[in-house]
Amino acid sequence: MNRRDRWILILVGVPGLTGCLLAVADFLWRVFTNGLPFHPRLSAQEHYQAVGSAYSSGFVAGFFLCFFLVVVILAVFAARSRQRAPQLVEDARWSRHTPSLPKRPA
Repeated sequence: MNRRDRWILILVGVPGLTGCLLAVADFLWRVFTNGLPFHPRLSAQEHYQAVGSAYSSGFVAGFFLCFFLVVVILAVFAARSRQRAPQLVEDARWSRHTPSLPKRPA
């Protein structure tokens, strides 16, 4: 992954992550303040459909929150791992603290 790809992922991921955080926060606020749709004149079927619709919107927002979180994390840690890879190879090559393998019994 080159520098341009990482920046594209970050530029797409951060606004997506922000929007999903707001959507999840809005859903949680509706649940905690008991703002889910309820009208005494609704039939049981209509009530369950309204509540199901509210919960499905929360589920979709949570799913995309996880998706954009993974996108941003991959972009950030891909840059870090690429910077650290040569140093890790060099450390592994010249390390004096590498444990030796036990010898097989004769």
